[in-house]
Amino acid sequence: MLAKPKWAATLMLAVAGIASSTAADATAAPVAGQAVVGRPFGIASVSVPLSGVTPIDPELFSLSEANGRALYPVFQAGGAARRVLGQLLGAGIENLPPREVTVSFLFVGDEPLNLTVHTPAPVAFTLRPPLPNRRADDRLLGQWWRQYHAASQQRASEGDYPPLVETYLSSMLAGRLGLETPLLQRRGGNDTQHEALKTLELLAGAESLHMQVIRETMLGQSDLGQLADQPVPDDVLWQQPAIEVNEQVAIEPIAALVPPECFYIRFGKFSNYLWMNRLTRDYGGDLANMIAGRGLDRQMTAGIERQLAVKYNELSELVGDQVVNDLALIGRDTFFNSGAAFGLLFEAKNAFLFQTSVQQERAAVLAREKENGATEQSIEIAGRKVSLLSTPDNRIRSFFAAHENYRLITSSRAIVERFYAVIDGEQSLAQTPEYVYTRAYMPLEREDTIFIYLPSAFFRGLVSPQYQIELTRRMKAEADIELLRLARLTARNEGSPAQSIDELVAGGFLPREFGRRPDGSGPIEAGDTILDSRRGARGSFLPIPDVELTAVTRDEAFNYAQRAQFYRENWQQMDPLVVGIRRYSLEQDGADKGLERLVIDANVAPFAEQKYGWIMSLLGPPTNERITTAPGDIISLQASVRGGLLSPNVPPHHLFLGIQDSVPATDLKPGGLLKTLRMLQTTPGYLGAWPKPGFLDWLPLGLAGEPDIYGFSQLPLGLWRRQFEGFSVL
Repeated sequence: MLAKPKWAATLMLAVAGIASSTAADATAAPVAGQAVVGRPFGIASVSVPLSGVTPIDPELFSLSEANGRALYPVFQAGGAARRVLGQLLGAGIENLPPREVTVSFLFVGDEPLNLTVHTPAPVAFTLRPPLPNRRADDRLLGQWWRQYHAASQQRASEGDYPPLVETYLSSMLAGRLGLETPLLQRRGGNDTQHEALKTLELLAGAESLHMQVIRETMLGQSDLGQLADQPVPDDVLWQQPAIEVNEQVAIEPIAALVPPECFYIRFGKFSNYLWMNRLTRDYGGDLANMIAGRGLDRQMTAGIERQLAVKYNELSELVGDQVVNDLALIGRDTFFNSGAAFGLLFEAKNAFLFQTSVQQERAAVLAREKENGATEQSIEIAGRKVSLLSTPDNRIRSFFAAHENYRLITSSRAIVERFYAVIDGEQSLAQTPEYVYTRAYMPLEREDTIFIYLPSAFFRGLVSPQYQIELTRRMKAEADIELLRLARLTARNEGSPAQSIDELVAGGFLPREFGRRPDGSGPIEAGDTILDSRRGARGSFLPIPDVELTAVTRDEAFNYAQRAQFYRENWQQMDPLVVGIRRYSLEQDGADKGLERLVIDANVAPFAEQKYGWIMSLLGPPTNERITTAPGDIISLQASVRGGLLSPNVPPHHLFLGIQDSVPATDLKPGGLLKTLRMLQTTPGYLGAWPKPGFLDWLPLGLAGEPDIYGFSQLPLGLWRRQFEGFSVL
């Protein structure tokens, strides 16, 4: 809590000095300042006049104090009315030159503050504490907190990185100073959120959910201090679809060794796997960032190779198909950014040569990682000898198992156990009716470059108590590691010597009970690295099937019961997903060298119409017509649609979308109504329907008024619409 202020004053100060490079041109200007001394922080606000007519970029503002005593500054350029209009209208008024900049900040101590405000020209002055025995209310603190919280939210929404720092600082300061989230910036909770959406967010590791865990941990609203004294909940009782299969369907031999609960990505040839590797390395991170709106280097391919201790080079490309007959990526999940349960299953043409190559690579990794604690040991699983190459932090965790001409390299002991269970007679993926049914309509003769099969048992596993509860615990463990790092950096920035968990808790940088999770785990130090005591290093946590779940907390039991009830009542069965990808060279059609076309077939089968009927009702009848795309389109989507259950009055028609390969007319950051509308206006693309009336006519586009003689009309949003020859195009 912030102590009652000891002194307060409103001061009119003069500029005491500026940087020597500009001293000759400087003229004294009044600086309005106000300060309140308190514990653990004082609060101050100063306003510095600005000169000149050019727009000011607030990103260039900074504040420094000679002894590092000024902390957590927030800048406001212009008056309150200007800020309100700027937030409403966006870029226009923000680009007008403000008359002053106000900076509010916290400070430590009660000595004079030797401050320099950079706008970016430096303005230096001294803010002196007033005489004692004068009182002031918390107006300054409330003003600073509203501005600081708003600035944090703006940086979080506009930044090219997850708002981890902003979330930590806002939560830490709120708990430390006894402050609440400003009323206008509070958001409703997730209590009414669809359970299926909650599951998807958890499985996808949604950024918003991760930030929520950070906030709850810092504010003491998580399960810190709870006991795991409840039994593990029962799994959902799923219905099994009745499937008639043709036993004469041809199935690839490698599928007979895959556990039925694993996802299955078959490449057929080693060269196809290398092609996918290159594609993922070159474009996978870009696509993920485009979806997430962030600029991160996830290095998924490198992470897979590092953890499994496999490395492919130019020689692999030359001789891979001569050594490997078939290859599949299998696994229980795809959490490659945090620690996945996955493996590579090989069918070798020359088992001796393949085994020798793998062992040589593992020996090289062992020698290279010896100083990091790497070991290789022979362990027994299901009565077979299995090689385990690993490091204490699980950055390397590679089981190497063999059976006849097949070799499995996996991060998960549980997958090895199930691999041998299938070999010993338990049902394999190839024996499940779902997979036989799938191979009947997507036969081997298609020769897919990549064949992806996600069985219903795979999806059921993701919704099991093991996965749902451990995923939540894993997210909290990851948050603990991040919070400990941030707390140490923050303490150092404040000049505090606190570094241990107990010291950081005592200083308010971490919450009480921090690091004491219900499962007995917590952050520990291993040299310069912070690990979770049970799961290892962030980014390579112990695979979820390898984490033993023996008991849960009351909150965990309640939350899973809610989720299980939803699935029992609304989603009684999971449906397998199958995707076939084929690649074709376009060089023979005169295209540039190396240019390829990918044909992707995706199916949900068997299909539960009661769950997806409303989606199917939107699909129009099959058609042999298509809309010719515009020159320069880099993305083109077309669909035959109709109103269906959503809007029965909309007849069948074509809906088409195109995105152009061109630079938008303006480079705008999101923020403000005007900026949002301009962003829509300047997107280089189009959305259309044919023939009329279509979905576009279902929208309230009549606001544009009557079209001109060429069919053009302008919408209030700044968008244009054209209607001609049965087309309606935005």
